[in-house]
Amino acid sequence: MAAILSTTAAQHVASLSKEKGKQSLLKHLGWQPFNAELAMRHDIHLDFLYECLMFAVEKGFSWDQVCAAVDFSEQLLQESIGKSLPDTLEIFKQKSEELGFVLATRNYKVYAEYVFLTFMRQYRLFQYVFTHDRESRVPNVQLEIHTPPSSCSEALKTAKEKRIWEYNQKYEAVQQRERDCAEQRAAKREIQAAEAGKQKEQMMKKITESQEQQPLNKEKVGEIIREVLQAHTSALLDKMKNNINDMKEDLELKLEKTSIPRPANMGQPPRFNTKPKTPAVTPVRKPKSPKEDRKKSAGSSRSRSRASKS
Repeated sequence: MAAILSTTAAQHVASLSKEKGKQSLLKHLGWQPFNAELAMRHDIHLDFLYECLMFAVEKGFSWDQVCAAVDFSEQLLQESIGKSLPDTLEIFKQKSEELGFVLATRNYKVYAEYVFLTFMRQYRLFQYVFTHDRESRVPNVQLEIHTPPSSCSEALKTAKEKRIWEYNQKYEAVQQRERDCAEQRAAKREIQAAEAGKQKEQMMKKITESQEQQPLNKEKVGEIIREVLQAHTSALLDKMKNNINDMKEDLELKLEKTSIPRPANMGQPPRFNTKPKTPAVTPVRKPKSPKEDRKKSAGSSRSRSRASKS
């Protein structure tokens, strides 16, 4: 009986899991790799030999006996293709003498029973698989491929990743809102400046008319001063409120910028200085006391008298 598997190969296959063991057996048999779904006949053939090998190992056969059992199963399968069941039983009877000599009585009976419970019981299925080619159904679909126009080549060179593009779009949207807010503030300041100019003109006109009607007295001057102070205070309060609102809006927009998820490959996000610049403090000179002035004048007079004596 020609050996198709060495004892070393059998030991290696038996030491692996089923899937890895089948792949190892495939290599030791010298078969080419195949797709199990497209080549089911090869897959069933390989699975049959692997189950025979593992059965012999589990029953405690020696490694020589394991290889002999696999060789016997392979020859029985190959010679039975296209034959009837009685013919296959005759083939089994002819080869049993050589198999019994290698396996001995006990192991021969165990393995013969295994062959009849598996291969012989499913004989028709094995015959159908190995005598009928499977119908191949490969889908054939025609696809029309449109290549991008040449005008897109330059745009593709400057293209950005989707994450970077989305980040830039969100960031630019916030910057556009900042620009819109700056324009609205400038227009609002112009309106306020125009209203202040009108109020100033109205105030000057009122003073002129009052002066023409009657000379200004103390009470009239005090009333005019109070109106001017009231208008100035109101304008100053409005300006302070506007500055506070503008600062709050600027901080909210900066916070929104920094909260946008930034892709890691763009580096660190820009940092904003939220603290206002502290103006430089001009040192104030303390006024000199009368005592220091007298001491300085006395010292200068003494020095002049000494210079005249000399």
